[in-house]
Amino acid sequence: MIRRTRWFVAQGFVRIGPLGICGALLVIAGILTWPLYFWPQARAARQLDASTIATADAPESGAGPMDNSPQAQMRSFYAILPDVRDIPQILQTIHAAALKQGFDLSEGQLKLQTDANATVARYEMVFPIKAAYPATRDFVSQVMREIPALALEEMRLQRSDPDSSILESRIAFVLFLRAPGGTDQ
Repeated sequence: MIRRTRWFVAQGFVRIGPLGICGALLVIAGILTWPLYFWPQARAARQLDASTIATADAPESGAGPMDNSPQAQMRSFYAILPDVRDIPQILQTIHAAALKQGFDLSEGQLKLQTDANATVARYEMVFPIKAAYPATRDFVSQVMREIPALALEEMRLQRSDPDSSILESRIAFVLFLRAPGGTDQ
């Protein structure tokens, strides 16, 4: 019986050839080493989840119990927004990002919208841009990354000549600001 089994195994190796034997050995090696790689990864992920939950549940150092009321959440939201007086600095940041991408924002429409009782003001900015698509995309990406209170409202891209790499773009941003006369919630 053992001789017969050995004969079948030998015939199987002959049929699959040396490449088949190498492939079978690689599959077996992968199956045996898989737990050695993924078990530590899974343990690290569980520890990270546990520390994230512990950090979220712990109050800030020296701050006492956290206030998760809607009013406290609104106050922390409004504290993140820039003030209306920060508009010149924000415009300089946008202009510097455009210069970094190789074009100038010499034209644009700027409009501040406030409501008498509002706590948030909108500063609408529309810029016509003539540049290649990668430069336009990188400009928008950089500005959005550097100014968290900025939202991309509209982005129109138009190519007048199919052979040209230059696009005529219209980019509209909205900057959310703390209103000058708004009351804190």
